[in-house]
Parts: sequence; structure tokens; C-alpha cells
Amino acid sequence: MLGWIKKHSYWALAVAVLVVAVVAIGAYAWTFKERPISTDTGKWADFATYLSGTVGVAAVVATLIAFVITLRHQQKLIDSQDEMLKKQQTQIELAHKQLDEEVRRKEVEFSHSRAINVFPKLAAYCKKSVHKTFYPNSR
Repeated sequence: MLGWIKKHSYWALAVAVLVVAVVAIGAYAWTFKERPISTDTGKWADFATYLSGTVGVAAVVATLIAFVITLRHQQKLIDSQDEMLKKQQTQIELAHKQLDEEVRRKEVEFSHSRAINVFPKLAAYCKKSVHKTFYPNSR
């Protein structure tokens, strides 16, 4: 029962106000059951004052409780949004790190490809140099 009340708190408040209204009208009718329905507007004004004092107060209390429930829901939503923003910030930082690593990888790859292009020329030059005679004492 408590789980249903928590899940459907607004409906539970509406039912509670309705129960208070039925009990208040029933108590009034029970108290004045011997008397006929009045045509005097003053008596009806007294009845309206009685209802506003009982049902009106119950409705105001229910509205206040609904307001507090709404504030709690909003606070939970704000907390979950803060948590989501923190996770997104972490993901953004990770994406920046990955981008920096990708830039470094491309730089290394570019340097490597340049070295591969230069190496055959360097190797050919070295082969030519090996076939030349080398005299250590000559200047």
C-alpha cells in the first residue's frame, strides 16, 4: 500500500481530500439530519464557511504536500543532470586526449613515411660510398 502511495502520491492526496470532504459533509448531514433543507441564504453561507474550514484546509495541506513532493522530484532531476554533466565532461576530456594521441600518431606516421622515402636514397649513397677507396692518412 505504501508503495502505491509513493508511486501515485498526487492521486493519494486527491483521494485524501475527497475523503475529508465526504466525512465533513456526512458529519454535517448527520448533525442536522432532523432539520429540513434550508432556503435561508445565511444558513447556506454557514455551510460554505464550514466546508471551507474543513475541506479547504485539507486541500491547502494537500497542495503543500504536493509542492514538497514536486520540489523533491526536481532536486532528484537536478542531481541526475549534474551527474550526467560530470560524465559528459569526463567523456569530453577523454575525447581530447584521444584526439591529441591521434595527432601524435599521425605525426609519427608522417615522419616514418618520410624516413622510408629518404632511406632508399640514403642507402644508395652509402653503397656508393662503400665502393670508394678510403685512405685514413690522406687529407
